[in-house]
Formats: sequence, C-alpha cells, structure tokens
Amino acid sequence: MDIEDLRKFIVVAQYENLNKASQHLSVTTGALSKVVKRIEHQLEVPVFDRVGKHIRLNQRGNKFLLYATQHVHEAG
Repeated sequence: MDIEDLRKFIVVAQYENLNKASQHLSVTTGALSKVVKRIEHQLEVPVFDRVGKHIRLNQRGNKFLLYATQHVHEAG
C-alpha cells in the first residue's frame, strides 16, 4: 500500500463522501473508488459500510484510519 493511497483514504474517511473527497483532491470519484477497493482487497475486509450512495467508515475502517494517519505522518 503506498502513501498516496493512504492519503486519499484519509480524505475519503473524513468526508465519508466520494464526490466531496474527489473535489477536495481534484481527482475523479472513480479513481477514489478504485483506491478504496484496492485497500479493501489488500486488507481482505471492507472499511466502509455502503448504504445506497452513502458510505460510512466502519469499525475496521476506523482502526485502519489510525494506521493510515500514523504512516502518512511518519512519511512527512
């Protein structure tokens, strides 16, 4: 998992909205969706609960957010 994916994940987690996160990051929602799917595939667990068009960070996602935040901070 690269630092850029972790940075994007943190923004998605903060907004809990792919459209708003994509606007903030100036990337497409599709690109962010791929980042989330790639992370979930690597972790082998979902990190967001999806309800219709809404996403919400779940318990595993909250734990991963701590990990991601620490690694991004250490990377500078």
